[in-house]
Amino acid sequence: MYDYVILGVLRSGRALHGYAMSEAYSAERLGGVPLDTRRLYKTLKRLENARWITPVAIADARAKVDYTIAARGITAFDRWFCRVEQDRLHSALEARVPFVGDVPPDLAARWAEQYERALWMRASELAESEALASINRALPLTLLRLRALARQVSLDLEQVRSLRAVFTPSAPPAAEEVQEVPVARAVAARRGRR
Repeated sequence: MYDYVILGVLRSGRALHGYAMSEAYSAERLGGVPLDTRRLYKTLKRLENARWITPVAIADARAKVDYTIAARGITAFDRWFCRVEQDRLHSALEARVPFVGDVPPDLAARWAEQYERALWMRASELAESEALASINRALPLTLLRLRALARQVSLDLEQVRSLRAVFTPSAPPAAEEVQEVPVARAVAARRGRR
């Protein structure tokens, strides 16, 4: 994923040298957590060799080398950005959110729509699991875990809907306006699709 972090920093179109990439990423995305410098420069070299980034010509050999993202890098980043990772929805979402403003609006809208759909499906699955666990009198810890997961999915869904509203004029209403789907209705809807 580190490759995509670097490509994401360059996706805005600015030419940056390694240290500036680290600064831009930490200031804008992680609240002060810098990128690992040794790993950064190794990754820059690998991305350059793969022709995903291009060094900008410089007159002074001692000056820092700026890099721009190449067409192949844009393609690779955009594919990664739009890929929905079903098994790690939350962490995949967290990895992509910092770059939403750096991709074209149509790509951001497509990403938000895909993630919203995936999160809705996950919320439905969790609601069904919770209902079944309640019926089967599962251990209290199981129910607590399912409810915690459902809350996280709900928060992620709210975040994606808010972002989607920015890029899609006909997006669904913001999360504050959407009532939570009761467990029974979610279970019934899921069973009706089978």
